[in-house]
Amino acid sequence: FDRTQPRRTLLVSEDPPTVVPLQLATSIAPDPTVTCSAEVIDRAQVAAVDWETVSLLIWHAPLPEAEEAQAVQAYVQRGGQVIFMPPRSAGGTDFMGVHWEDWVDSQLPLAVETWRGDQDLLANTQSGAALPVGQLQVRRYRGLAGEVTPLASFKGGRPLLARLPTTRGGVYFCATTPDGGDSSLAANGVVLYVLAQ
Repeated sequence: FDRTQPRRTLLVSEDPPTVVPLQLATSIAPDPTVTCSAEVIDRAQVAAVDWETVSLLIWHAPLPEAEEAQAVQAYVQRGGQVIFMPPRSAGGTDFMGVHWEDWVDSQLPLAVETWRGDQDLLANTQSGAALPVGQLQVRRYRGLAGEVTPLASFKGGRPLLARLPTTRGGVYFCATTPDGGDSSLAANGVVLYVLAQ
C-alpha cells in the first residue's frame, strides 16, 4: 500500500499569536500513520507557496485579492480546503462574492444555537456522539455578507461557520477567532481540533 500522504497546513496570518492554537491543532495527527505539519507565514510569502504540498489553508488576514485570490481559487479548484478567519483590520475586499462585515461585540457571551452534525466540518464522531459545539461561547465576531450555507449559527441566524458552495474543494468562513478575547474555541479544544482536522 502507498504511504499516507503528509498533511501540511499553511496558516496565513497578520497576527501570528492568534493562530497558535490552530497551528497546534493542525500539527497533531489524528492517526499515528499520518505526518502533520503546520507553518505560519505572512502575506508577502504567499507568492512563493508550493500549493501542491498544501492540505489545508487557514487564512487569517484581509481576504486575498488579485494574484493571491487567483492562487487560492486555483488551489480550491484542485480540491484544496481553505478556512477564512476574520482579520483585526477592516477591509472591503471580497472573495468569490463573500466579504466580512464589521466586528460585533457582545456584552454577554453568545452561544451557538444550531449546527449541522450530519456532515461537513462539525459532523458527529464515528460513534455518533455530537461535538460540544453548543458549549462554545463567542464574545466577538464579524458578520458575513454573500451567498453562503450556514453550518453553525447564533440565535437569530447569524452564521458562526459557513460554507461557500463550490464544485470542488471547500471554502469555509469562521466568523470568530480562537483568541481568548473573541471566543472559547481554544479553551474548548475539541471543536477546534475537529474543525482543523
